[in-house]
Amino acid sequence: MRTRRPRRSSPRALPRPGRSWGWLPIGSGGGSLRSPELRTYRRLSGDTTHLPVEMDVLRALERDADVEAAYALLRRLGANRPALDEGRVVYASFLLDHDRAGRPGS
Repeated sequence: MRTRRPRRSSPRALPRPGRSWGWLPIGSGGGSLRSPELRTYRRLSGDTTHLPVEMDVLRALERDADVEAAYALLRRLGANRPALDEGRVVYASFLLDHDRAGRPGS
């Protein structure tokens, strides 16, 4: 009787981290392809938890108007407390990138 060797999983059968989360490092050129997947997830699920991640991807792609629109959407729709806090951090970083941060007392 012939013994069987265990089959190894195909690398294609395993999800890649970027695909499972809907993002890839921007340097790989995949960021522009993954941003629509984040938007699609948000639109289908109604969950705004990932909106700060979407904002950060847009920020890295230098899509300023889209960052502004995503932040306005986050404020309008709301989210859980950690997601709102993260959205504020991403938006503050965006403002700092463009030297638009307000000065205390001014």
